[in-house]
Amino acid sequence: MDSRKDSISIESQFEFCRYELKGGEAKEYKDKAYSGKNIERPDFQRLLNDIKTGLIRRVIVYRLDRISRSIVDFAKLMELFKQFNVEFVSCTEKFDWTLPFYVTLLPPPQIYAILSPSTSKRKDILMKKLLSLLLSLSLCAALCVSASAADAADTPAPEDAPPAAENAPIRMWGKVTPWDGEAGILLVNDNPDADAPMNEAVILLGDAPVVDAVTGLPLDVETIKEGDILYAWIGPAMTMSLPPQVNAIAVVGNVPADAAAPEFCEIAGAAMTAEDGASHFPLVGGGTLAVNAETAYTPWRTRQIVTVNDLTPGAHVMVWTSEDMAEKVVVFPYAYQGWLGMNAASNGDILGCVNGKFDGETPQCMGRRAEDGSPMLPVRAVAEAAGYDVRWDKEQKAAVVSHNGEDILAAKPGENLIQVPNGEVGISAPCVIESGVTYLPASDLAYWLNLFLTTKV
Repeated sequence: MDSRKDSISIESQFEFCRYELKGGEAKEYKDKAYSGKNIERPDFQRLLNDIKTGLIRRVIVYRLDRISRSIVDFAKLMELFKQFNVEFVSCTEKFDWTLPFYVTLLPPPQIYAILSPSTSKRKDILMKKLLSLLLSLSLCAALCVSASAADAADTPAPEDAPPAAENAPIRMWGKVTPWDGEAGILLVNDNPDADAPMNEAVILLGDAPVVDAVTGLPLDVETIKEGDILYAWIGPAMTMSLPPQVNAIAVVGNVPADAAAPEFCEIAGAAMTAEDGASHFPLVGGGTLAVNAETAYTPWRTRQIVTVNDLTPGAHVMVWTSEDMAEKVVVFPYAYQGWLGMNAASNGDILGCVNGKFDGETPQCMGRRAEDGSPMLPVRAVAEAAGYDVRWDKEQKAAVVSHNGEDILAAKPGENLIQVPNGEVGISAPCVIESGVTYLPASDLAYWLNLFLTTKV
């Protein structure tokens, strides 16, 4: 529970929760003076561990934002509750848990109450925009999940399947505006249009690159002042507050009034070569990045030489274009251990390769499908190709992946949990062993091995 900025005391909130027990016994978890903006709270982590060990059958909270104010964290928590058959109860709100994206299930007045008690016109407009964005994302997720689940049972994933749009960076822009918060930069777009995902947000810079639009060099954050126009690329997670707070992936400033801002992009797969010799790289979220022999490449904050060969799947770049062709590309440090490509053979078998193409030159591994049709790949083949060590632990009866002497994950056949450095976590399908080969869901394997997962190789 977050004790700050609430109209009733923590003890009163617990009284509401105890009333739901109808005299039953319960274990209490309380994180005094911790914010609900993330789940990295000591007692909350203890609750999660108790859920995963089967000690919890029902979680009761006074109000939704007592558990999390992050939309993404909340959705993941509901999946965890479902996985371990844990009932979730909010004393002051009622939900329908049968739909796919849980935050959007709240009646609008209750969402409004969580996001802000204010009734100002400005916040009403922002609330409507935020709700519209959330509902659009939830409907998209529902349709995509339904379609993929239906297709997976009968049809292998196509080689040229588009990158996941839900993972694409979201661009927003606005004026730097004063605010009374402790961190971040408040951007307000006074001229919203239909393409703007939101018109107001606090941008938390963290380690995100802040780029000068003119030079392509780092922009001194201390020089940013009120009234400056900034472009920010953000992820889907945001705090449930007004204005919402979001983590920046990249920020651009000092954009000339008579010029377009450069674009931040994430490479989704290998390039296709056009008739004119230009290379077209697919991008996460759709679209392509076109480069040719005239394109200039610059490293971000290093002296190393970068070329078109550094535009590998998962690479983050800032691009200046002219007539749909990249003139300059700033290449940011690669954040992944490598990339994991998937393809489907003509007979429906799943194929995987690490840091290469399905061109006969890169070693491939044969995967399989889980009971729900989702792709699984062999742990040893993928991990060793990515530079990890793999061993079979007889005591644990598990396949263990390690790097530089540190265990990364341990997977036991038949279980839908894997052991990672911070404890046990759920995976999307149970681990399988077949003919002495251990398989994990491709998405989970890629995540824990820090591999960019792509089907466009």
